[in-house]
Amino acid sequence: MAAEMTSTPRMRRDADPPITATTINACRLLLLLPVFMPTYDVISGSVTAAEESAITWTGCPPTFGVANNASKTVASCHCTTFGEIYCHNLPAVPPFNHPPSVTWRGVYMARQAITELHPGAFGNLRTAKLVLNFNRFGDRVQAGALAGQETSLAELQLAGCGITSLPARLLAGMDALTRLHLWGNRLSEFPVRFFRAAANLRELMLWNNELAVLEADTLAGLWNLRRLDLDRNFISELHKDAFRNLIELRALHIAHNRVQVAHLLHALHCGRFTL
Repeated sequence: MAAEMTSTPRMRRDADPPITATTINACRLLLLLPVFMPTYDVISGSVTAAEESAITWTGCPPTFGVANNASKTVASCHCTTFGEIYCHNLPAVPPFNHPPSVTWRGVYMARQAITELHPGAFGNLRTAKLVLNFNRFGDRVQAGALAGQETSLAELQLAGCGITSLPARLLAGMDALTRLHLWGNRLSEFPVRFFRAAANLRELMLWNNELAVLEADTLAGLWNLRRLDLDRNFISELHKDAFRNLIELRALHIAHNRVQVAHLLHALHCGRFTL
């Protein structure tokens, strides 16, 4: 009897080994693996994480390295395994020569030294999100700058760029575009029917510009717009039909302008809105 009583606990210990520190560390390693996902250099295609083994990844479009004599840094872009491209110290948009069959989740070129967007600036690059905030473009955004992005680009950010004017057909054919950020520029007007080419816009951010007048056709074509931010402009004249086409609008921000409340209420009423 005694032998039988002692054998049972031994069998249980053999069947259920204790959890050791090695097991716990292995679990932690599995949880932390996504944090150590490598990034790939667009120029060389090699791993830039702690691993030294070179891995060629054809997902990276080739670009170029340009020495910046002022800061002694090199212009570069790198892409991640999440399908995003991040650029640093760029004096111009790199020639992204890559098969258009690949669509990137996002391309980030904010706070560079880029001063111009010329026609076909992005070549064969296809991306769903393009961030160009805080580059000094002024009036140097040219027609055709977004050529090739018509069916892929869903979000465009050109904020804080000192933009004074935009070409009439900048958004021509941009059927996929749903979010457009132009805040923090020096825009006083838009070309006639400028937004008609982007009829699927859902969000339009225009705050902190120099808009003074909203004509009947300034926002024409924005049938699907749901959020419009016009805060901190100089709007003093508001046509009674300025919001007439915005039948899906859910949020309108128009504080810190010079428009009279009565004119604003009349325009909202004509646009079938309620406060």
